[in-house]
Amino acid sequence: MTTTLIAYRTPPNYEKRAAEEIEQQGATATVPWDDSGSRVKVTAPGYVFSSRAVSRAFTKHVREYLGRAPLADVANLYIRKEEPIKLACPYTIGQPVSHGIVPATVAGVEGEDCMIAFTMAGKQHVQIVHYSQIRPA
Repeated sequence: MTTTLIAYRTPPNYEKRAAEEIEQQGATATVPWDDSGSRVKVTAPGYVFSSRAVSRAFTKHVREYLGRAPLADVANLYIRKEEPIKLACPYTIGQPVSHGIVPATVAGVEGEDCMIAFTMAGKQHVQIVHYSQIRPA
């Protein structure tokens, strides 16, 4: 595994095409991006990184060779969205709860959802609801 990548200059907004040309020659291409906003943006416009040297005779969008860049520095160019925190249901199986004015019992828990069991009109019912829709009894 290499610890450095080769940096090439590309025309702005042609990073993806330059990466495809590099990959056609058998090398691995890297284009750093930022997906923290509403759309994905390139964080190093005008640059593409390759795992090995490529012949520019067979590429249209790969321009001049700039040198080697440490892999750690290229990795710092990536900006990723924060993963949302997974909330867990605060109720336990068998706990009495109320769903509106209906008394119920928690029959199962999975992630943020609770399966509640209740009796209405003489029949036993089971329903899956979000934990925010029920209250402790």
